[in-house]
Amino acid sequence: MGVVYKAEDLTLQRTVALKSSPRSPLQAPRPVPTRPRQRELRRCSSIPNICPVYEIGESDGHTFIAMGYLEGRSLKDLLSGGPLPVDEA
Repeated sequence: MGVVYKAEDLTLQRTVALKSSPRSPLQAPRPVPTRPRQRELRRCSSIPNICPVYEIGESDGHTFIAMGYLEGRSLKDLLSGGPLPVDEA
């Protein structure tokens, strides 16, 4: 489970979603994803209808993924009224 923030890419002047994996102060920093994992993320980001991945990096011992920001309701909000109709799902 990760924490997602709405952020601004200052270089390209666009809104992005910045996902960071939470960790306790006692845990060692997580390494930046390995090359096979980076290849997997690149492949996934190139598939139509999948959120684009702009960058994978590390800052202050936290690995992060910068990806396209999609405006809308959360899945939790969507499901709060019960199951979605098939055409909406």
